[in-house]
Amino acid sequence: MTTMLLIVVVYLLGIFAVGVYATKYTQTLEGFYIGSRQINPWASALSHVFTVVSAWVFTGWAGMAASVGPIAWWYGVGGLFAHLTSWLVIAPRIRVYAERLEALTVTDYFVKRVRDDSWHIPVLAGGATALFMTILVGTQFLASAKVLNAALGWSTLTSVLVTAVLVIFYCVAGGYVAVVWTDAAQGAIILIGSVVAFLTVTHLNGGWGNIVALAADKNPLMASATGGMAGGELFLFIITTVVWFWVGNFGRPHQTIRLMTIRHVDDIPLAAVIDSAGVLLSWGTGFILAYIGLALLPEIGDPEMLFGLAIGQLLHPVVGGILLAAFCALMMSTADSCLFAASSAIAKDIYGGVINRQVTDEKLLSLSRVITAVIGAVGVWIALTTPGTIFRLLVYANSGLGATFGPTTLLSLYWKRLTKWGTVAGMASGLVTVIAWYNIGNLTNFLPEIIPAFAMSFVAAIVVSLLTEQPALEEIDEEFAAFNNI
Repeated sequence: MTTMLLIVVVYLLGIFAVGVYATKYTQTLEGFYIGSRQINPWASALSHVFTVVSAWVFTGWAGMAASVGPIAWWYGVGGLFAHLTSWLVIAPRIRVYAERLEALTVTDYFVKRVRDDSWHIPVLAGGATALFMTILVGTQFLASAKVLNAALGWSTLTSVLVTAVLVIFYCVAGGYVAVVWTDAAQGAIILIGSVVAFLTVTHLNGGWGNIVALAADKNPLMASATGGMAGGELFLFIITTVVWFWVGNFGRPHQTIRLMTIRHVDDIPLAAVIDSAGVLLSWGTGFILAYIGLALLPEIGDPEMLFGLAIGQLLHPVVGGILLAAFCALMMSTADSCLFAASSAIAKDIYGGVINRQVTDEKLLSLSRVITAVIGAVGVWIALTTPGTIFRLLVYANSGLGATFGPTTLLSLYWKRLTKWGTVAGMASGLVTVIAWYNIGNLTNFLPEIIPAFAMSFVAAIVVSLLTEQPALEEIDEEFAAFNNI
């Protein structure tokens, strides 16, 4: 226990140092929010991966895989499609367009893209970002509580507070540069942790085949590729699951900002390859851990505590410490990005874009740091009071972001005719549909909320745009011409 804790403490101190060092890059708004658009492809890709592939891989995903078996991989297929869509479809154009418009946030991009000089888009987009990102922050703190409690015996309160204070500190101090640097470093730790986990399992338990057999003794679905389904039921599950995790996992602000800030368009193909490899390896790690837990642990009460129980009871303290540090990396890489996106939405988009447009950069920078701390505190409250599973809460928040921003992001980059009111209609219909679908009756048992919400958003944005005027069409024609050089 002491060795494991020491490894984790050394890692956390390293993250603290990154926050201190990165302060020298955050003296301007552009530096604080987007790292002056000078993020290299490795850092951009790893940051993008581990912003999305978060602590839920070791908690929610591993727990679900332990319940349904290999069929859970169809969620991963949808997620991989989403990552490829982000890099190959969205990234080349939004990197060029955002710089041309001098946009510092995703909401800022939309405002300038459709020439909105009112409060509608800043409040709608900024509000949706702040709401769902704060929920995501809470899910990461909750994930840390489950694992640290199981592995180290820390109380829920202690686990949440330790991780929250650290994440809030380096976001407040180091801004976007600290977020990207720590994401990239944590990505490397996760890759190492994945290899260590696989080798340890193979060595201690007679190979992968034996692990599968032991897991299947407790849950026969672990040896079934179809999850006990067949025919039309299986086909419907695969299609629904892939579409669910595809359309709900691109276009979200904390992802899109990484596409806007990569150093150069020519860096995007390499970033796409790195990203895809990171996604597959990370999901694979959570999948392996599902089998480890079922095969070797005598009893599992909460499947989402499987990882913490495994490293606390089954592994050598050094190996456990490395994997626990990898878990902390996953949690922080998403928590910091969501925290940063939520605070920038309130400070830059709502306050600076609507309430006080004459605010100085210095004051806005100070306000951003204060709001970051406040949102972090709200995330702590969510972690300490939220019932239910991490997996479902995370999917809900991601669905809200995906439906609000996904369709309008695609249309803004590929359809010149998109108007301010079309954007408002698309965002609002996606947002409202997700919230209503999730909270009314048992609709989510019939169809995940992201699918009807994404469709509603797409249709509403197109129909309303066709019914309203786009006053700057000639300017937009010139802006789209820049895509010819990509």
